[in-house]
Amino acid sequence: MECCLVALAIVDKEIDYNPFTTRFDKEQTLKMIKSGNSIILGQAFARDNGNEGMFKNMAVANLHKKQFARSGTSVILIPYTDFFKEWIKLNDASRKKGRAIPLPKEAAECIKVTTVYDDDGHFEFTSLMPGEYLLYTEFNYIHATTRTEITGYTDTYTNGIFQGTSPNTVSYDYNVKSGASIQKTVRIKANGDKVDVKLKKI
Repeated sequence: MECCLVALAIVDKEIDYNPFTTRFDKEQTLKMIKSGNSIILGQAFARDNGNEGMFKNMAVANLHKKQFARSGTSVILIPYTDFFKEWIKLNDASRKKGRAIPLPKEAAECIKVTTVYDDDGHFEFTSLMPGEYLLYTEFNYIHATTRTEITGYTDTYTNGIFQGTSPNTVSYDYNVKSGASIQKTVRIKANGDKVDVKLKKI
């Protein structure tokens, strides 16, 4: 999905051939995002369970397990029509060759963008018609983790008989910057539906 943002950035640049086989219907696609009564209510966040050492994968050691997208974070909604599905597929293939497929300007005009409106990652899209949509967002957050180092070993004896060895450890807490790129397909079944979405990185 990273290719989508790259291609959006160069939407006005021309390429020397037209790779699309699917016809784009701008009128119908605009109706999907402007002429309905459905709403997508969402929350964007990352599950931050990346501790290291003896606490690896233990959420109990992480005081900030759920990292919300901050207020102002952009969330993109793409009408997931056959045309946009082909565009994404073409970009996935072209990215391996170091090339992006630009999105035609009329198609870019049918992509809807909103922003997270609070510090709990909430966002909302309105006026949608029934159909399939692709949601995408990316954001940075501070990853709080614990790293444990072995500083030595202690041998245990009972009545002069060796019982075993145990490691001596020291744990360090520290913060590093991390990022999340998240996408999810959502289907609206009937006009007027309200769909709740958890846009999360696990």
